[in-house]
Amino acid sequence: MVPDPVEVIDLTELTDSSGDEEDLDVNQDETQSSSEDEGGSSEGSEVAVDATSRAALHQAIASISESQLRQVIADLVDSVPAVERAMTRELVSFDPRSRAVTPRWETCGNCGEKYDLEVNRESNECKFHPGEIEVDEASFVDWDEDCHGPMDTLANRMNNGSVSRNSRIAHRHPLEYAIQSTPSSSPCSSPSPQSDIDSDDGFWIDEMELRSAIASTPESQLRDIVEKLARGNSLIRRAFVRELRCRSADTTPSSSPSRPRRKVLHKKRRSSERAHYFPCTASSPSCINCGRVFLNGWDGGLQKCLSDGPCAYHPGTLEVFEFSPTINTHGRPGHTMKMWTCCEGDPDTSGCIFANTHHVGSF
Repeated sequence: MVPDPVEVIDLTELTDSSGDEEDLDVNQDETQSSSEDEGGSSEGSEVAVDATSRAALHQAIASISESQLRQVIADLVDSVPAVERAMTRELVSFDPRSRAVTPRWETCGNCGEKYDLEVNRESNECKFHPGEIEVDEASFVDWDEDCHGPMDTLANRMNNGSVSRNSRIAHRHPLEYAIQSTPSSSPCSSPSPQSDIDSDDGFWIDEMELRSAIASTPESQLRDIVEKLARGNSLIRRAFVRELRCRSADTTPSSSPSRPRRKVLHKKRRSSERAHYFPCTASSPSCINCGRVFLNGWDGGLQKCLSDGPCAYHPGTLEVFEFSPTINTHGRPGHTMKMWTCCEGDPDTSGCIFANTHHVGSF
């Protein structure tokens, strides 16, 4: 039996052809890269990165306008991932506990200086005055600082600011308020515990900033804030009650109509409305504690006010405190302030003791 002839395959030609194909691919890549280089060279030659180009880059950054620089950075962040990661590390602060991402550099709400959220806060880095600047009527018009000392200006107060008592002296985040929905992770924005008396907690906010915050707060959230403040602080509660009473008194219908009306059509309705509002006379009953005169009458001597609210009064006395001036006033007296001895409250506060009933004595 004759065996089948063995088929011999020549691999030399196949190897040469594959090598030729690889060489062809390399040549195509080189041609494409050279064409791209030629296209790039038509737009502008690439600058070599060295010390000279780095100095020119710094000069360009210093001379470019702020808007153009911000636009260039924004375009690079959107197009180059390396630039995005680098700018994120430099400009964004991430809190691992609350997983909140905030700008790294913020302006302190107390002293107005920029501070870094990534740097640990120090206890004496922020100096400010929690009070307000008032006009010194006793000062000279032609103030001589060599003779009378430094002027009472905002710059001098910020430079020489010092805080005592329980005021916090670390930088405060500008969005920090007395009431926050979520606790902040920054040590400079931890809210102070609320107490039933006023404490100088160092919160300071500009009037325009406060007006803007109130205008932008939703009505439901604003009502919740007012209720929380009124529950947590008696002085704030009395201030709200006093203001609401004044507003309600302004909207109360008058005892006498502003214009003549037809008696036939409105006789019964007007008499029913006027029955609940009596004018204040010398014989009107008044509370011996708070001194309130009851315009709405008295419930048969039961010593219970019908609709005038609880009895709020001060059991202490109103004393006058004198403060010597910090500068020489050439014999003129210093400032005086009146304060209740029972609660150290202002003279215009309604009272620090609340009672459910009024006492009018005999009338």
